[in-house]
Amino acid sequence: MMDIILLLFSFALAGWIVCGLIRPDVAAPFLKKPTRMKVIGIFFVLFTIFGIILSYVQAPGNNSSKIAKAPSQEQQIETALATMGTKLKSYEHDELLDDNEGNGSKGYRLKTDRGNVIAYFKDDKLYSLRWADRDLYKEGKTLVKLNDYLLTDGEFMNVILNLKSVIKTDLNDPDSAEFADYSEWRYEKTPEGILVKSWLRAKNAFGAKIKRSFVAELSPDGSKIRHLQWL
Repeated sequence: MMDIILLLFSFALAGWIVCGLIRPDVAAPFLKKPTRMKVIGIFFVLFTIFGIILSYVQAPGNNSSKIAKAPSQEQQIETALATMGTKLKSYEHDELLDDNEGNGSKGYRLKTDRGNVIAYFKDDKLYSLRWADRDLYKEGKTLVKLNDYLLTDGEFMNVILNLKSVIKTDLNDPDSAEFADYSEWRYEKTPEGILVKSWLRAKNAFGAKIKRSFVAELSPDGSKIRHLQWL
């Protein structure tokens, strides 16, 4: 609105100076002796005032027409997930989750790079994030970090490759090793470490190929293997 008013004022000022140069008495009837020089003087005063107003309006933080928008739902979710090393893939509203966090709350199912999470909003503001009946985030505070309990696909693949490399050094015939498919590897993660279970087939000391299961304990980031046990 202010931009429109200033634009109209600039047109009016331009029209007034043109009229004043042609008919000073018409443009400035309030002067006792209207002259072109007096009209030009008034024009420069008005032009200076106009410039000051314009610079103030356009200064950062002084433009009342530019009101900061509240963060969108997606932005709020992404910000909260970022505090727990997690990225949002997609989310959708689920009416069955509505009102679970009080009347008027809205529930959403999230897909992240670490698994599925549920988000609740109240009055368009992120209220909580839940995973496996555990509050990850509530009322602006991160309570539990999802990356302490879940790995991304890429992180888990690195753990598997690391384990394969180490396990082969413990075999009689490393080249004969056939590990389980990715879908048959299991893990449990806590802030203290990672426990991985799977199996392989490899030749024993007698040349017979047998199936062997194993459990490995790794550091929280999966870079170090603390213990390997054959079952």
